[in-house]
Amino acid sequence: METTQKNILYYASLLIGAWLLGLAGESIYAPAMPSIATSLGTSDALIKLTVTFFIFGKTISMFICSPIAEAFARRQFLLFGLSLFILGGLICTFSPDIHILLTGRLIQGLGVSITILMGRAIVNDRFENRYAAQVFSYIFTGNAIGIFILPILGGYLATFLSWRWIFFILTCYGAIVFILLWWSLPKKNFQFSLEALKPSVIFNNYKTITRNAPFWGFLLCVAFMMAGEKAYTTTAAFLFIKNIGLSRVEFGYLNAAMWAAHLSGTLVAGWLAFKWGIDRVLAIGILLISISSLVMLSAGFTGWDNIIVFGAAMLIYMLSTGLVIVPAAVGIVRPFPKLIGFATAFAMAMEFAIASVISYLISQHSSTVTPIERVVGTMGLLTLLAWVLLLRKTYLLHKE
Repeated sequence: METTQKNILYYASLLIGAWLLGLAGESIYAPAMPSIATSLGTSDALIKLTVTFFIFGKTISMFICSPIAEAFARRQFLLFGLSLFILGGLICTFSPDIHILLTGRLIQGLGVSITILMGRAIVNDRFENRYAAQVFSYIFTGNAIGIFILPILGGYLATFLSWRWIFFILTCYGAIVFILLWWSLPKKNFQFSLEALKPSVIFNNYKTITRNAPFWGFLLCVAFMMAGEKAYTTTAAFLFIKNIGLSRVEFGYLNAAMWAAHLSGTLVAGWLAFKWGIDRVLAIGILLISISSLVMLSAGFTGWDNIIVFGAAMLIYMLSTGLVIVPAAVGIVRPFPKLIGFATAFAMAMEFAIASVISYLISQHSSTVTPIERVVGTMGLLTLLAWVLLLRKTYLLHKE
């Protein structure tokens, strides 16, 4: 296992750019979503599905990758995922209608999912718990800095350029990341074993991970938390641009503020995880998510649709996502040091599956604040429930 600060920074730097594609694939074009609907002559509901299809692509990819993640070398599989993302980006750029655009978004999701999975597997392969948490903190922080800038950039691009340019720029960025990782990522010490493809081995791997209660606890905490965030992402552009009246640039700055909150959470999580351990940091994140969710549910079911209150509660929710995602990325594979790729792929498949369902459901509702408050608030309380039922004992054990 690696422990030196030099190696921690080296791997974090290599993987930040690749992981940013997953978040950039949702945030940079968000300010342009209403104008895409106009350009392609389609409905708002179908344009919202571009987020859903992207997440659904991640889901399919993870379910496929789960049984084969341990069979292929990490580096080659990661580069294959980047290739798919680039192909999907080109399809989106030149799509003549909504159906081709949705196809491109699905392929982008398929590719970026592999990239995220292999990045997480590489970190967990090479670093033990606390050091892995530090690497993840650097990666999530780097992503959060990027994602802070991308919505603002997207707002200006949507104002002064065609939405097609946004997808083209994103595709070019994916190509640059591919070249950098192909050149810089170490070519040795990444496992390759066809033994992992045997049906008996796959069955035993599923049996091992699905019988572990803490595994399900970390999985469901991230899944419900992510579902709430994706509900916001799916419909926020239509809420703030079409209903509230923000400009595309103003909406870009608003989204940047949300991701700045996430950035703060990842920074704090990385620092605290090294000092206190991942279980205590997760508990803090769960507490904050519960508070913000109760505020949103109270507003959503009493009819008190105050956009300022919603925005403040959503900022706290996004701060919590940073505090949850860092310890969960380590905790979810902690019981399975020999099944890191397999466990990570299965967990992320379930997480993306739940998020894609919630994204689809919110896309079918009006772009008003009440449905978002109810959905995000419900997902936050389900996150709390998963922690109480499946992880509270683990937290108490490590606290003693």
